[in-house]
Amino acid sequence: MNLLKITDDLSGIDIVEVGFGSGRHLLYLAKENPDKTILGIEIHKPSIEQALKRLTLENIQNVKILNHDARIILSKIPSNRLDAIYVHFPVPWDKKPLRRVINKNFINESVRTLKPHGFLHLRTDSGNYFNYSLNEFLNFEKTELKVKKNIPYFISSKYEDRWIKQGKNIYDIYMYSLENSPKLNENFDFSFEKKLRNIDFTPKIYNNTVIHIEKEFKIDKNSSLLRATIGNFNKPEHLYILNKEKPEYFKLPAPIKDNYIAHLKLKRLFHG
Repeated sequence: MNLLKITDDLSGIDIVEVGFGSGRHLLYLAKENPDKTILGIEIHKPSIEQALKRLTLENIQNVKILNHDARIILSKIPSNRLDAIYVHFPVPWDKKPLRRVINKNFINESVRTLKPHGFLHLRTDSGNYFNYSLNEFLNFEKTELKVKKNIPYFISSKYEDRWIKQGKNIYDIYMYSLENSPKLNENFDFSFEKKLRNIDFTPKIYNNTVIHIEKEFKIDKNSSLLRATIGNFNKPEHLYILNKEKPEYFKLPAPIKDNYIAHLKLKRLFHG
């Protein structure tokens, strides 16, 4: 089975492609690296279905696919594990820059997960996105970059072929990991020490974290059931909390850093 869940073990992944679209480059990576495990991350379900069909048709076994936000998935991959991360032709989001894949947190997680000398490769047809991303990379205190313009790549998508015919420029940025990173902390404690009180139903957003107690269902005078949304603003989790003297989740959040940060924030807000 090629389709993974967010709770699956990602320790065996070697190469990641974010937003693989039609899957042409994803299959190219798989064939060029038969001894490596490739993870494709995509939020567009028709693209996932198309890629899965091609993988089955060509009997390609070294590709795994996840339907989730790549910024969250990278936080589950062990440090110093990946050979490469590819982000080819992401949506520029010129009017909503906060939705861009490339940002400080994404670059931090990319560098952490990459082996020394591994690289993050951005390829884009957007001059605005190129300039924005280059500035984000240069904001890092220590970095090694390689920049290219209009240099043919090993494989071209149908959209890239069309853009080249239209005379659009194609930009590449390679950011290299320079040293070993600290080990990933996966010991997330999602427990509560005491009952959640003074419940506020107003949604709260802190940087990329959202906390929203949506509704409270009374069980008896000492306990209730809370319906909540917590986690990364772009891909939060919807869950239930049994709020008693020592609360507990009906189902634990996925063990990722964004959810743990949200859990700590939730406790600070309503413990007391």
